[in-house]
Amino acid sequence: MKDLKKFLTRDAPLVALEHWWYKGFTVHLKEFFNIAFPKVIIIGKNDTFTSYLDYGSMPSFTTKIISWFKKNKNKTKEIHTRLIDGLSFFRKTKVSSKTTAKEIFQLLSEAKEFFSKACVAVFAVHRIPIIHNQLIEEGKKGFDETLIKQLVLWREKEGNVFFNEGVDFFNYLLKEIANRTNYEMQSLKYLTFNEIKDLVIHKKQLPKNELEKRKKSVFMFIEGVIIYEKDINKLLEKKGFRLEKELSNDIQQIKGSIANKGYAKGKVTSLFSRTQLNKVKEGNILVAPMTFQWALPAMKKASAFVTDEGGITCHAAILSREMNKPCIIGTKIATDILKDGMEVEVDANKGVVRIIKTKF
Repeated sequence: MKDLKKFLTRDAPLVALEHWWYKGFTVHLKEFFNIAFPKVIIIGKNDTFTSYLDYGSMPSFTTKIISWFKKNKNKTKEIHTRLIDGLSFFRKTKVSSKTTAKEIFQLLSEAKEFFSKACVAVFAVHRIPIIHNQLIEEGKKGFDETLIKQLVLWREKEGNVFFNEGVDFFNYLLKEIANRTNYEMQSLKYLTFNEIKDLVIHKKQLPKNELEKRKKSVFMFIEGVIIYEKDINKLLEKKGFRLEKELSNDIQQIKGSIANKGYAKGKVTSLFSRTQLNKVKEGNILVAPMTFQWALPAMKKASAFVTDEGGITCHAAILSREMNKPCIIGTKIATDILKDGMEVEVDANKGVVRIIKTKF
């Protein structure tokens, strides 16, 4: 039985993540590299979506990726092309009051292709330089230095913004569809591509009880199918997988990387999505999977930031230095352990968050 471990959590519409984590990794990455990516599933919870990954298969995948890049240097330019083409489409495409819902759906159809195909490129510009550095640290031969410099340049210019600009574009189109179908924007967030197609092209709406169930329940998206919480483990076991075990409630402190030094003490407020921005009050400790530009209003109020993900150049790290607020990143488990109302101290001089009071 293989364990599926938490990979990334994002506030994005399901139609976008369906074509990034599922189609992008499962279909396009395999088409481009001719290498199957480890199993990925998507779970909806807390108004966000989290991907879970078969990390146990990553070493074998990494070995094959190293071999591919050493044999296919002539294909690396296509990585950059996919980034440029996708961003160009997102930035130039606009709709007017005369644009029909069907025409907007066509744009959505094109957007998903640019988005999912560029998943390969974003993976390459972020992951390959990391693998290269790991090889060098182990005393092994890395990739061609010219290739690494190219990938890093593409990452800085296009790779770092691609996902967020793509998600913003999906949200833009969904908002326009909502305006033309009398369907709530927040409801469209939970629909798959085919369900949006049914709504726009065939005038077929997802039953309200089904929609409300998705908003309030935990559900899994796997291989194009929605599965609810009580059936998730049963289905995964049939396929030879299981979700990683939940962490113990006895954990009293967590560790991460220091993004900006300092000390803060306060109540935890977790931030998973845009709809939760008003939760954050002055002086709260903001705990999130990762922060993005939309989180700025909440970050201004918070006294410190703690994230599951991120490196020294991530959004939370950069903003913490600009605002001179304590920040600990890359804890992996902050949102699992630190719950709303807990009183904690963030010692960003040592990279530690300690729980003071758990009653709330």
